[in-house]
Amino acid sequence: MMKRWCLGIMLWACALWGQQSVPVVLKNVNIVALGGGVDQTNRDVLLENGKIASIRPASNKPFPGIEQINAAGKWLVPGLIDLHVNLIGAAPDSMLLREEAAELLAAGVTTVLDLSGAVEASAEHVFPDSLAAASVQIFRACAVLPSPTTPFQSWPGQIFVKSEQEARQAVRTAQARNAQMVYCDPRLEGQLVKAVVQEAQASSLTSAGTALGYSFDEATRAGLNIIYDMNSLMSASLGGGERKQLAQAWSESPAALYGTRSGRLFFEAWGKLDPMKEGRKKMALLANRAVFLAPMLAWEEKRLQEYAHTTYAAQVQTVREKFYALLRAAFDLQVPLLIGSGYSAREDWRPTLQEEMEAWVKAGIAPRYVLEAATINAGHALRQQDLGQIGEGMRADVLVLEDHPFQNFATLRQPALVIQNGIVHTGEALRQGLDTASRAQREIRAVLAWQQQAWNDADLDRFMRGYWQSDSTVFASSEVSRGWRPMLERYRRGYPTPEKMGKLQFTIAQIDMMSPEWAKVLGAWELSGLPENPHGWFTLILRRFSQGWRIVHDHTSTAK
Repeated sequence: MMKRWCLGIMLWACALWGQQSVPVVLKNVNIVALGGGVDQTNRDVLLENGKIASIRPASNKPFPGIEQINAAGKWLVPGLIDLHVNLIGAAPDSMLLREEAAELLAAGVTTVLDLSGAVEASAEHVFPDSLAAASVQIFRACAVLPSPTTPFQSWPGQIFVKSEQEARQAVRTAQARNAQMVYCDPRLEGQLVKAVVQEAQASSLTSAGTALGYSFDEATRAGLNIIYDMNSLMSASLGGGERKQLAQAWSESPAALYGTRSGRLFFEAWGKLDPMKEGRKKMALLANRAVFLAPMLAWEEKRLQEYAHTTYAAQVQTVREKFYALLRAAFDLQVPLLIGSGYSAREDWRPTLQEEMEAWVKAGIAPRYVLEAATINAGHALRQQDLGQIGEGMRADVLVLEDHPFQNFATLRQPALVIQNGIVHTGEALRQGLDTASRAQREIRAVLAWQQQAWNDADLDRFMRGYWQSDSTVFASSEVSRGWRPMLERYRRGYPTPEKMGKLQFTIAQIDMMSPEWAKVLGAWELSGLPENPHGWFTLILRRFSQGWRIVHDHTSTAK
């Protein structure tokens, strides 16, 4: 159980709630060693003017006129840096942008790289009124896409190119927009990627990409600084035409990449890749050229689980195991590693940086190196030498934890204090200020979205994952049935072929949160492509389980 802060400290923290940082000393705090050092215990850390002004052994020597926090027994780490988020592209005072920033900071993320190019580099953005002092540092990237094309998402940071000259100009435009990075869309031709990378090097910008549609080898040899997601490695097993096909599917939706249309090619390509041979060869190439790898492990696993057709269940497990093996190979070969969550404002399911970090630990990477990827390495990748480290002169973006994260990695989920740019916030206050009902509703919408996709893929087994797998699950329509298995069999009898399933469309009219663990959903359903165009209404009762929200009671009616 989390140790309680004394009342005086809590009152002090509330009094400090202001729009600008004031000098503060963390008394008797322990500093977690990163980068090959050793832990420092019982230190007094002075934070002033948004920087770490001094670190010295704890003593009774006063700090005249400076507020003090007794952090004895607590552990200090750098604030976390998420190098793959997609914000909304709205105005900085957008309530939705505030909500997203609030979620990030409450989880200990003090800096992000926004791949949607939504905001100016290094901009500080305010939170809702209840957290008026809180802010998060946001760097941005400009995405370079082939032209002409119709992107599946419209990002303010997108620049369309169709020649090498336009590709080079795109980098200069990104620099004029104060972008920190240029991101190469997977659909770009290899020569355009090379032009982007060369111009980025000349402009001192970071270049990154997901090498799904272009050659992995060519991109790394050209000097791409960051490779995103594990699927970039899989592209090495494909021919040029196959890479283009998968890149186009990727641009449409995750369902298109992993589903019925491109799934066969996707899983065949992964089946050819041997982590111990070709995989290690590709990792060695990254290591030799000091190319950062951001594997997006939890992000990819989640999408495979939600969108891969049930017929590929065995292949999904194989790909997951290869993800883990490749990450371990990258670590063994000393590939510089980065962590990005894939958190996106455009999606109802929003993975967290903690989920990504915990996936790395599950894959066999020690907590020390996982934390370094989200702090020290990220600062280097952003070319911000005052980020991601605890030391004098570094930016005062730090977390105060209840336990040592190497012994209790879960302590990162609930930091006791979050200090961003020298402004101190209690983790408890940040978490209480979140709109948990809004988050729950997004998660519920995500469940119904992938149920709809599963139905339209004629995949009843995947569709049924949205229900509680229990004998107590209830489905009521013209009759009442109980139990998950009888419900599945009823669907199989009623919809034996894809032709008889039609295309499902859910329209959610209302979500009522009955408690943090229970919700009621009212909505409409329609099956197009069938005689008489069947449609009607549904009322669902959902419950939150460890694996997420699941339907426990479904009452569906058919309109005449």
